[in-house]
Amino acid sequence: MLNLTRWCIAHRRRVFIVWVVVAVLTTVLATAAGRNYATNFSLPGTEAQRAIDLLQREFPAQSGDVDTVVFRVTNGTVDSPQVRDAITKLLAEVSRDPHVISVFSPYGGHGGVEISHDRTTAFATINYDKRAQNLPNSTGTSVLNQVKAVDVPGLTVAAGGQVISEAEGFSVGPATEIGVVAALVILLMTFGSLIAAGMPLLTAGFGLITATALIGLATHITSMSNVAPELALMIGLGVGIDYALFIVTRFRENYLALGDVERALIEAMDTSGRAILLAGTTVVIALLGMFATGVSFMYGLAIASVFAVLLTLLASLTVLPAMLSKFGHRIVPGAGAKRRRFGRRRATPDMDGHPDPVAAQSRSRWRQWSRTVQARPWPLAVISLGLMI
Repeated sequence: MLNLTRWCIAHRRRVFIVWVVVAVLTTVLATAAGRNYATNFSLPGTEAQRAIDLLQREFPAQSGDVDTVVFRVTNGTVDSPQVRDAITKLLAEVSRDPHVISVFSPYGGHGGVEISHDRTTAFATINYDKRAQNLPNSTGTSVLNQVKAVDVPGLTVAAGGQVISEAEGFSVGPATEIGVVAALVILLMTFGSLIAAGMPLLTAGFGLITATALIGLATHITSMSNVAPELALMIGLGVGIDYALFIVTRFRENYLALGDVERALIEAMDTSGRAILLAGTTVVIALLGMFATGVSFMYGLAIASVFAVLLTLLASLTVLPAMLSKFGHRIVPGAGAKRRRFGRRRATPDMDGHPDPVAAQSRSRWRQWSRTVQARPWPLAVISLGLMI
């Protein structure tokens, strides 16, 4: 660990360049190759799977996937001539696709369940001749393009289903974006420095960009669900920020006590770096346990998650030390004054004669809390267990 840290400090420019080149290269390759996600979620031995197998064997024409198109009118009803003509025209165009075996219009007289009581919302269903994983991507793309082409004032059209999801591909949803912004705000409040707050996010970003690209390339080698990138993104973002935060926090403590960036960084990596290496290895082993479930679609989720954890871990052990060696002196606002305060309450030096950064923080609130927990382990354990239950 120490040799790796010293190398990253001495060659920090090279570390940045390598990570940027790898991230860009894998992203370009993944974009050029495309993604081939699978949707064949089979659960051998279950009643649901037996029903699907029976349907495919006895009624192959009815065993394909079904998508839904929803129409919402904000001014008027779906019965207005302009809206009705637009919906009818759209469904007629969709039905021309060779893989569409039937389209049920809300105006088809199927009992009226396709139209809401206030006549402002309606839906249509599209039946395909095959499952989504066996259909060309152009089928779903064609439906999406036709839906987007509808241009009637007050009419909103949206399509959903497995075929549509395949055509849309993977994209970062608003929940992830909100999570990143929330993490940045919390880190900024914790550290009081934009540089310190941005380092964990930037470290996770390096790992996740590369991991997402590798997941896309892996879809051409093994069967992988289209939800795998999103799962990997959530797991990778969590562990990436956590690992980087662990190192940055320890570095700040050491820097305030020692006043030297390189010494503070080496000690932080020698302690926190080893800890996150063990933690990351444990997470990877746990994720590989998905292979023991015997459910095939879980294998792709395991592979994608392992990619995310390994690459964010690698980024935390390489690119983060490189960043800290360059900007470490700027991540503690008012570091000079804080070091003087630390100096006045430093504890006994360590065995090498250097100030002990842990002892220097003996009066911190978190250290006092840890002593409280150690003094009363059983009552607090019972309270924690009760809260979890």
